[in-house]
Amino acid sequence: MDATMIDEHFENIDRRLTRIEQILPSLATKQDLAPLATKQEVALLATKQEVALLATKQEVALLATKQEVALLATKQEVALLATKDDISGLRRYMDVLSEDQRSDTRLLAEHLAVLMARLPDK
Repeated sequence: MDATMIDEHFENIDRRLTRIEQILPSLATKQDLAPLATKQEVALLATKQEVALLATKQEVALLATKQEVALLATKQEVALLATKDDISGLRRYMDVLSEDQRSDTRLLAEHLAVLMARLPDK
């Protein structure tokens, strides 16, 4: 290599180093990177597939608002409502009443049939 080629290479290297020196102050240091998440911490985050399973904005918009939920019955109000046991007991009671009513109606129908039989034919 002759002297002019060597000088060109040095000038090239010098230009490159000058550009690198201008960029270096803007690069992050180890201290700058320390508060950021590690690979292991990032691995614990949701994946794209998991995020895709979440509700969309449109789906969330269809849900009840805080104001709408506030209008619903409270725990105390719900506690005052009848339970399944209460309803099944009431059903048994209503079945007994219904059967009693049927027997009374049957008895009346039999008496009416007897009375109709006693009436003279025209």
